[in-house]
Amino acid sequence: MKQVFTKETETFSVTGKLSDDRQKLFIDVEPLAKGAISHQQLESVLKEAAPGADLHQGVLDDIVRCLNNGEKVKERRVAKGVPPEDGADGKVLFLIKKMSADAELKVDERGYADYTEIHLFDNVTKGQIVGRVYPPKLGTSGKDALGGTLPPKPGKPIKLSIDKTVILNPPGAGDDFETLVADENGFLTDQDGKVAIKTELVIKNDLDYRYGSIDFIGAVKVTGDVLPGFNIKAQGGIEVSGSVRGGSLICPNGDIVVKGYVYGGHNSRIICGKSFTATVVQEINAEIIGNITILKESLNSNLRTESSLFVPGGQLVGGNCFAVCGVEAKYLGNEAFQPTTIYLCSDIETHTEFTKLSAMIESYEQAKKLLEVHLGPYAKNPERVQLLKSPYKEKVSRLWSKLQEVEQARERLLQKKKVMLESAKTNDVLRVNYLSKCYEGVIVKAGDQEFTPKEILQGPGSIDYIVNENKFSTGELKPLQCSIHPESQGSEQNTGGKQAAASKPPNDKGKGDGPK
Repeated sequence: MKQVFTKETETFSVTGKLSDDRQKLFIDVEPLAKGAISHQQLESVLKEAAPGADLHQGVLDDIVRCLNNGEKVKERRVAKGVPPEDGADGKVLFLIKKMSADAELKVDERGYADYTEIHLFDNVTKGQIVGRVYPPKLGTSGKDALGGTLPPKPGKPIKLSIDKTVILNPPGAGDDFETLVADENGFLTDQDGKVAIKTELVIKNDLDYRYGSIDFIGAVKVTGDVLPGFNIKAQGGIEVSGSVRGGSLICPNGDIVVKGYVYGGHNSRIICGKSFTATVVQEINAEIIGNITILKESLNSNLRTESSLFVPGGQLVGGNCFAVCGVEAKYLGNEAFQPTTIYLCSDIETHTEFTKLSAMIESYEQAKKLLEVHLGPYAKNPERVQLLKSPYKEKVSRLWSKLQEVEQARERLLQKKKVMLESAKTNDVLRVNYLSKCYEGVIVKAGDQEFTPKEILQGPGSIDYIVNENKFSTGELKPLQCSIHPESQGSEQNTGGKQAAASKPPNDKGKGDGPK
């Protein structure tokens, strides 16, 4: 402690001491002569020595009592200061969930958690405010035990590094903070103090319970496999270095590339706004706007493309293929003559919605035929129902009413189908290419016509549907052409025919070689 004053009167002497932190005032008081010492006398001396001190009146009363009893007073605390409040450091407040390993699991009312649904981050759109940057605070001044001012320590400004994908805007009217605004679509990261928006999400190794299913506004890259039960939805593209086993891949605005195989299943879907490429696919359901390229084999899959399907190095076996700009494969079908159906159709007819609509129309037509069988002659002559006696009259009336309901529903669906087909686009050239062989069991449909080879066709060759003559023809290999998507006539279409023609063995050598 530090001595700060000494005062002496006729009846007592007082010495003031201040603590090292200047927050406490202590006094030593010694009586000098006999006689009563009053509270006012002691307080007056202290106020003269420390005019700003906030004296504790109860302590002064006790000190006066001790002095009047002839006792000395040693280091009694008579005043206390107010410490300053240091200023707060500058800080960043993020308004969304940034990428974090801390998963947010959704637990249902029974206490069960779905580990395929893990919330690791929030999607960010360009122009979205993702955070606020608050400046440091100055703090509040304090008061020492003598009444003097104690200045606060000001807060430190935050050390913030910002990537070019984030914009720092100045404070708005009435605000005391700057705003962080995303300049890209993606997710927010804050690694090593650097704030950035990442447009690509990289999943190292397999997509499993560590990540859950992904729904991302940017592009997704998986360096391993996509395990069963997990799905990926990404706006900007999907790339899987391994394989996909039973999951769905959905990419409205980018390409999907799977370097391994894709095994689908009844509930899996591959939906893509651009092109889809994989090495092997089995039992997948794919709906693609751009080209489909299967490098080695497509087995028992439903493939739909508004452009072309390519299987340059292997087989297209089983399932159904709906293509607007044609199909090209090394082998169509297989030696077991497994049914493989190819539909050369309009862009509308490639959509699953159109197929479901057609199936519903067919089911109503079958129901109509069944009801007409049950009604017999009354189906064409409903007025004769009134001649029947109960209870047959009521039964036939119910069947007739049901027939009318079915017919009305069928007409509504037919009208919807007509409206959809009015905007349909059809390619100028409807063609299927086989680079090596086309087996029996392959069915090619276009319009109301159907083509199936009666024997193995040795390639390379083309199967063309001639629209004006409403018939199919076979001939030498010609490249696929796409008039409704000219931008898709890149290297795949043009190269396909050229490579196929170049690969035709001279003198038909090796013509009998089948698929390995």
